Amino acid sequence: MNIINSRAVHVLKNPLAFALQVLKAFQANQGLLLAGAVAYYALLSIVPLLILMVINFGILMRCSLKSALPAPV
Repeated sequence: MNIINSRAVHVLKNPLAFALQVLKAFQANQGLLLAGAVAYYALLSIVPLLILMVINFGILMRCSLKSALPAPV
């Protein structure tokens, strides 16, 4: 039984050639543009989520403080 296939053996024998092929393919497929788009949309979706989390945390803390305060005399 062969655990490592021929492609993996080729990569392990020639790591610099593999790295060069990866960089060429990255450039050919406009990798920087795609990575920028992913980062942009990730930021675009995380910021509103963080805003909602802060709002919910504030509401939770306000309710928690109201129940912790003693009743007025």
